[in-house]
Amino acid sequence: MEAEKSCIGHVVVCTDRELLFLAIERMVEGTFRCERVRAEGLGGMFQRFEAVAPDSVILDTETSVPQLMRKIGKGLPAVPVIVWQRANATEASLHALELGACGILHDSSTAADITTCLTTVQEGHVWVPRSVAQASLDFRRYRLSPREWQAMKLVSQGYCNKEIAYSMGITEGTTKVYLSRMFDKLEVSDRYELALLGLRHFSHANPQESAAGDQKQTSGARPFAKPLAEAGFGAEHSHSVFVYRPPVRLSTGAERPW
Repeated sequence: MEAEKSCIGHVVVCTDRELLFLAIERMVEGTFRCERVRAEGLGGMFQRFEAVAPDSVILDTETSVPQLMRKIGKGLPAVPVIVWQRANATEASLHALELGACGILHDSSTAADITTCLTTVQEGHVWVPRSVAQASLDFRRYRLSPREWQAMKLVSQGYCNKEIAYSMGITEGTTKVYLSRMFDKLEVSDRYELALLGLRHFSHANPQESAAGDQKQTSGARPFAKPLAEAGFGAEHSHSVFVYRPPVRLSTGAERPW
């Protein structure tokens, strides 16, 4: 009881990894009171915390980060969310911050990192590891329209222009125009670089979907691309792509983007 009274904050850890929760609980013991919920139990948590909300939520999941963040934001709008990354994936961390995360932690975070992050976020500030802070300077953000995002996804899946045109309901000529504009916008030289860029982003957004796609392609002949409406592409918002473009340091001390 005394230890609970001395705690300065209440943290809800949304994770399916029991060992991770136990580790966090042990590392912040005496400073923060931790409670674990699973992703499927978020609805019940919102009802239970309707009167007294937690001070922060740590979200640990391999997939559906945007959906779960929106769900938490709707159910507990005033509660800051800290996204726990299972790998030191820079693009994924930058995406999480853009979605509104107030903190970033990952599997190699220390006890000091976790405590500092929770304290900083509870005080109304944003806390990220040094590597993510540096990445925010070295990576440039590009905005893609829903159609451009869909085209990049199809390119990363190995579809040719004819298949992309059929899937998007456009002509091959329009497909070439789309890709040419994307090369210029993203500052890539060809569809190979565009495909690599897409693979990095889509694997961070939904690793299970990428794995399923890889399995489908290696299991035999790839089926002809379906129209996007049938394939489940319902993106209605613009999307961000983060590309490594560190500033060039000139001898005068000035900097210019790559």
